Amino acid sequence: MLKNFLMIFVAGLLIVVALAGLFININIENEKNIIKIRQQNSGEIVSVNVNLIFEDINSDGNIILHSGEMKDYINNTADVNNQGELKRMLSNMMTNKKIYDSIRFVGIDGAEKVRVNDTENGPTAVADSALENKDDQTYFLEAMKLNSGEIYISPMDLSKEGGEVEMPVKPVMRLTIPVFNDEGERQGILVLDYLAKNMLDQIENDSQSNMDMKVLLLNDEGYYLLSENSDKDFSFMYSNHEEGTFSEENPEIWQAILNNGNGYFDDGKDLYFYTPIYPLEGYQNLRWILVGAAPLDTLGVFINENNRNMMLIAALLILVLGIVSLIVARLLIQKKEASSREKITDSIFKNSKEGIIIMDAEMRVVYINKAFSAITGYSEDEIMGRKPIDFKAEENLHAVYREIWKTVKEEGNWQGEIVDEKKDGTRYSKYMTISRMLDSKSETLSNYLEVIEDLTEIKITQEAINKLNIMMKIPDCQLRRFLRLKPGNLLSRLIIWRSLLSRLQILIGCVII
Repeated sequence: MLKNFLMIFVAGLLIVVALAGLFININIENEKNIIKIRQQNSGEIVSVNVNLIFEDINSDGNIILHSGEMKDYINNTADVNNQGELKRMLSNMMTNKKIYDSIRFVGIDGAEKVRVNDTENGPTAVADSALENKDDQTYFLEAMKLNSGEIYISPMDLSKEGGEVEMPVKPVMRLTIPVFNDEGERQGILVLDYLAKNMLDQIENDSQSNMDMKVLLLNDEGYYLLSENSDKDFSFMYSNHEEGTFSEENPEIWQAILNNGNGYFDDGKDLYFYTPIYPLEGYQNLRWILVGAAPLDTLGVFINENNRNMMLIAALLILVLGIVSLIVARLLIQKKEASSREKITDSIFKNSKEGIIIMDAEMRVVYINKAFSAITGYSEDEIMGRKPIDFKAEENLHAVYREIWKTVKEEGNWQGEIVDEKKDGTRYSKYMTISRMLDSKSETLSNYLEVIEDLTEIKITQEAINKLNIMMKIPDCQLRRFLRLKPGNLLSRLIIWRSLLSRLQILIGCVII
C-alpha cells in the first residue's frame, strides 16, 4: 500500500509542482511585461517633458533675441541706457521664470558684455568690472559657428566660480543663440544658463510617479548625472573623485546600451529599461541615457500576491492529492486482492473436472469452462447467451428442467442426479447442482451457478463391481456342477484354478479403478 501511495502521490506531486511552477513563471513574465510597458511609458513621459522644458527655454531665448531692448543694445552698445534696459529685461525674465542661474550676452571677442545672475536677493546685474572672458569655453566656440535660427545646447555639468565647482552644487546647461544685427552681421551670442536641477527633479518625479523604480540619467560616457547616490553624480567634474561610473559598475548593461540604443536588460535582480533622451525633438547634438531599474524581488513567490495565491492553491492541491492517493492506494490493494481471488477462481473453474456454467438473472449463459464443453460437446460460441433448456430436444427433459428451476427459484438451489443428453444425442447420467448467486451489496439476484459431474465412468465402474460381487459369490461346487466335472478330474481342477485367477484379476482391476 505504501508503494502504491508513493507512486501516485509522487507522480501527482510532480505534476502539481510543475503546473504551479509554470503558472508562477507565466505570472512573473506577465508582471515583467507590465513593468516593461510602464517603464516605456515612463520613458516617453520623461522625453516629452524634457522637450517641453527646452522648448520653453528656446522660446525664452527667442523672446530676448527679438525684444526691442536687445535690438536697441545691438544697434548701439555704447548707449548706457540701452545696456540698462537690457539688464532690466533680463532680470524680469529671470524673476518670472526662476529656472536660470544667469543670462548673458557675450560679444564676438568672447568677453561678457551683459550678465544677470540669480542671487539670494534675486536677479542681480553683474558690474562691468566683474565680467569674464569666455572665449575658451566650448559653448562659445560652438555657438560662434551657428547660423541664424540655430541653437547650441551644452552638456550638463556643474556651475563653477573662479575655476572651482560652486557649492552647493548647481547642475547647469547653457542654451546659446547667435546674435545678428539688422544687416546680418554677427554680434555675439545669447547664453541662458539653465538650472538643470529642475529638469532632474522633473525626470525623477515623472519616473517614480509612474511606478516604483530606481531612476538614473547618464551622459554619453556613462557618467552619472542622476542617481540614488549623489556622491556619484557629475564625478567627471572632480579630478580626484573616487566614485565609479555606471559603465564601469555595469559593463554588460552599458554594452547593451551602446549596441542597442534602447531596450531592456534583466540581470535577475533588477529589470533595466534604457532609452536615449534628447533635449529637443530633432536636436541630436546632445544625448542622455535614461535608465529605469525596477526591482524583481516584488515578483517573488512569497511577495507577489498572485504567486502567493498560487502557492496556497498548490499546497491545498497537495493536501487533497495526499488524501486521494491514500484512498486510491487502498482501492488498488482491494482491486488487486479481488483480482487475485478472481484469478484463483477462474483457475479453479478452468481446471475443474466438473463442468461449470454461469448464467445471468434471466438464465442466459455468460460463462462455461472447458470441462463443460468436454462433457456436453457444446462449444462456447454455441451456448453463450442462450438458456440451457434450449439445448434439450426431448420433451421429458424440458419437464425435468422446469421442475428443477422451479425448485431453484423457490428454495435457492437444487442438486441431484438426472439423465441428460449430449450434443450428439448420447444419453448420460450426471450429478447437477444449481445455486442462486446474490449481489454482495444489494442482496439481489445476479447469477446462477450450475455444476455438473459426468457419472458415466462411475456407472460403468459400479456395474463392474456388481458383476464381481456376483461372481465372487458363486461356489466352486456349483461351478463344477455347472461344468459337470468330477472333483478329482484334472480338467476340473484346472477350471477351478482358472476361476480363482479370474476372480483375482477382477479384484485387482477394481482396486486399480
